Amino acid sequence: MKSFIFAMTVLIFLFFSSIACAEVKIRFAHGEPEDQTYGVYASMFAKKLEHVSGGAMKCTIFANGVMGAELQAGQKVQQGTLQMALVTASNVGSLAPSANILALPYLFDSPETLMGDKGYLREGSPFRTKINERILNESGKLRLLGVGTNGFRLLFTKDKPVTSLADLKGLKLRLPPSPVLQKTWSAWGAAAYPIAWSETFTAIQQGVADAYESPLDTLLKSGFYPYTNRVTENLTYTPQCFFLLINNDWFKKQSPENQEFLIKAATENDVEHFAWVQEQHAEVKKALMEKGVTFHQVTDSKDWEQRAVALWPELSDICGGKQWVDMVLKFKRTNSF
Repeated sequence: MKSFIFAMTVLIFLFFSSIACAEVKIRFAHGEPEDQTYGVYASMFAKKLEHVSGGAMKCTIFANGVMGAELQAGQKVQQGTLQMALVTASNVGSLAPSANILALPYLFDSPETLMGDKGYLREGSPFRTKINERILNESGKLRLLGVGTNGFRLLFTKDKPVTSLADLKGLKLRLPPSPVLQKTWSAWGAAAYPIAWSETFTAIQQGVADAYESPLDTLLKSGFYPYTNRVTENLTYTPQCFFLLINNDWFKKQSPENQEFLIKAATENDVEHFAWVQEQHAEVKKALMEKGVTFHQVTDSKDWEQRAVALWPELSDICGGKQWVDMVLKFKRTNSF
């Protein structure tokens, strides 16, 4: 009898051990607070993946840039030391130039154009398929699993409002290390400095920079509002989007069932997260106004657009090449490549 009980105990132990061994653990990094848009996307995805996989796949999320700045996190996914990361498209452009097309000023007119019901970056869109192919080919290892947005990139300044191009003179503007954004803002007349996002808060505090541009929620969730208390609201030159990148070698090693779990979780999460973002915008603006943030409008928006669009021929080379830019323009006209 004792032998039987011992044998059953061993079998039960081995059974549960095999279940534990079968569990797929994913290291997933991003650079924002957990309640900011990127953090919410990551949390929603992790819960959804665990649900659709019946607990077989679980994410450990590393928030607040603990795995390095966005570009570093993307590089770690590329190298395989991380399985996943959320990286802003303009930073992905440093690893795969074709992603820079999403920062080309005034090419895409709204977040809905990218992530709405028929958005270019929704799963199943020919545009999404094509840019995923190009990112994978150019980076060698990065696969686009999901996409999110948190609105337009807006301009935030210290005390002095920006309502015209003339107001940019002498402005020390923090930008990500994106050649597209740097050339665009330089053409508008700002003194643009590439500073990693993880260093931006300190740069603003210490006066190294007196302005930066980013979606509205970062002003609130990252605590910048006491230092940059002016928002140029209608400077809608590019909607921000970010990619859920996954190491393609790791993805291909997963079982077909696990691959389906990953795709299903990301596809559903993209739709639900975009709906959440749209609901949050008015609340974020209201909260900022209650904290003393003032919103302003540019009065010469056509001048901003004309200067930026005039840069397109020069920017094409760093956006994947003229052929790729022409392909995207054709797609916008015809919905086909």
